[in-house]
Parts: sequence; C-alpha cells; structure tokens
Amino acid sequence: MKQGVIHGRHSQFYATAEFRDFLSGMETKSKTITTNNKLKPILVTGSHRSGTTWVGRMLTVSPALYYVHEPFNPSHPPGAGICNIRIKTWFKYITEENQQEYLRPIQDMLDGKYSLLRDLKTVRSKRTLKQVLKRAKQFKTYQTQHR
Repeated sequence: MKQGVIHGRHSQFYATAEFRDFLSGMETKSKTITTNNKLKPILVTGSHRSGTTWVGRMLTVSPALYYVHEPFNPSHPPGAGICNIRIKTWFKYITEENQQEYLRPIQDMLDGKYSLLRDLKTVRSKRTLKQVLKRAKQFKTYQTQHR
C-alpha cells in the first residue's frame, strides 16, 4: 500500500478551532499505520531550512510512498490536479468564513486523489506538460496499486 507524503516548508495556517480539529483528527488517525486497510498520509512540516525537504525525500525512497512538494507554497504550487486551491499569501489565515474552500481540496490531496484534467488545463509549456505527465503517472500508479 502507498502512503502520501505532504511537505509544507514555510507553510503555516492560522485557523478556526473547527479547522484545527479537522487537521488534528487527521494527525490522530495517522498515528495508526492503517485504518480499514488504508495507510494514512504522512505530513512533514517545518520552518525554513529545517530539513523538511530532505526528510520527505528520504521517506519516498520507499516505493510505498509518493511525494507532494510544498503544497501550500504560493510561489510554486504543486498543480491544480493535486491540490485544487491556490494559496496566494504566506501564512494564510483560515477563518470560519473561508475554511470550506480549503477543507475538501486538502482532504483530497491527503487521500491521494488526482485530477489529470484540472492539471492539464494549467499547461503552458513543454516543461509544464512533462511535470503534469510525471505527476499523473505517479498518482495513477498509487491509485491503481493501492486503492
């Protein structure tokens, strides 16, 4: 089975209690290796230059893991197919008014869901197309072998 690795350097959310409960509930569930025969995602976060990229890449040496680099980075988002939200600023503040726009896309990302169509809509160059196809292959392998 595969497990998701989410990396969030520079990523910090200030959120409502409900959103924090949502995230901490995921953390609690992640302490067990499996729930209903499904592996839970690993979330690696930390401050700038703290080694989170290295930790994420070391975890993905295992063929049972996939890697999403800095999903909350406003300068270099991972692609609409991976996380269908666009964080526009560092240290995004999530309130009761805006939390609904973040809950589903983050949950889908942590569940390893991927939308090739959404990702293809963002292609503007051959380089971007190669990145999208690489991501599509990674997630297709994950979804076929481990769902």
